[in-house]
Amino acid sequence: MADIPVLRKSIRTPYGWEISPDQPLPYTTLLKWMKRLGVLTGFPQITRPYCLRYGASNAFNQSGDVSDALQNMMMQHAKIDTFIKHYLRRTVTADTRAIVSGYEPQRDLMRAACRMTRWIDPDRPQELTPEESLSVNQDPVVRRLVAEWEKWKRRFQGTVTQQPGYRIIGRAIFNTRQRLRAALLKYVQEPWDLEHPVDEIERQLSGLKLSQDVKTTLDQNDEMPPLQKRLAETVMTLPGTTIEEEFRRRNAAIDAVAAYCHFQEGGAAALPRKRSSTRRTSPMPSKETSPQLAAAQAEKQALSDAMLLVFTEKRTTTCFLCLGEQSLPFEKRTYKFASPGDLTMHFKRKHLVHIKEGDRLQCKVCRMGLQHKQHLQNHAESIHGIVS
Repeated sequence: MADIPVLRKSIRTPYGWEISPDQPLPYTTLLKWMKRLGVLTGFPQITRPYCLRYGASNAFNQSGDVSDALQNMMMQHAKIDTFIKHYLRRTVTADTRAIVSGYEPQRDLMRAACRMTRWIDPDRPQELTPEESLSVNQDPVVRRLVAEWEKWKRRFQGTVTQQPGYRIIGRAIFNTRQRLRAALLKYVQEPWDLEHPVDEIERQLSGLKLSQDVKTTLDQNDEMPPLQKRLAETVMTLPGTTIEEEFRRRNAAIDAVAAYCHFQEGGAAALPRKRSSTRRTSPMPSKETSPQLAAAQAEKQALSDAMLLVFTEKRTTTCFLCLGEQSLPFEKRTYKFASPGDLTMHFKRKHLVHIKEGDRLQCKVCRMGLQHKQHLQNHAESIHGIVS
């Protein structure tokens, strides 16, 4: 277990996306996610994985139970000078006034005031408006690159995408726009960081009442899968009024996140063509049956019908691999393609192309193991009517 990373990357398998058993999540991916989460949270500082290391190192240094030698060993530093030069915060976190005056320092208050969470502001501008984003196109550098880009398009009509110079200019346009947008967002955020706290304090001192209305309900999309709804309802909730309520809220959120880890997002890719009108039909529930029970019975019946079709139809339009994958949403498991040819393209593109040497293959509908890729193809054609 010591060799298994806690954060592991997602890998593509013949049955969809799964968490790799041993491959770590790339640092570039984790860095990008943490930066974005920091922006959405409202941190003015850049959030990155090393923030966790900085915080742990400073906590070790301030703890009376950790010596310098032990800290160096845990942080893998040759000497304490590394911590002083690169990790020690340049912000004074001690209650200097109380220390000089001979009073008891308010350590908890100073610790709370110096945390990153102290500066969270959900109202802080997180991204540019559409008008601000489009304004970067008026920059002289962007306009010059776009004009040169258009010359390449007129000069090499039909083969322009094959020209290296054209692709280089395209990347230059994209990078320049991104750089200008980042600079413009920073220009918008800097006045906010300086003026908004002052405005809030002046509003409170003037006696103006702030809105006390707190939204306690969560707007949801009816098309969200049940596991996704559960995740949103448990995570996006207000803190409890008692410690017991807070523990229950935390445990419910942990259970929802753990359950969602087994849920596979995405699914069968629909082709841009008109679909046939053959879709699954649900039996009409009786008046005495509750809507939830009727829906469950309808789904169970539709799954049974789909299971029967993948065995009896000569050229089926339902993917037996997706049908047997219980982590997929119900609609994607029972999805009917417009034609057997469309199903063949899906079978190749989503399943066959991702099979690697040594993969353990199985048909979850037939509950049998398959030895190799050719065995899967023969089984799909002879038993389930999918020609590949």
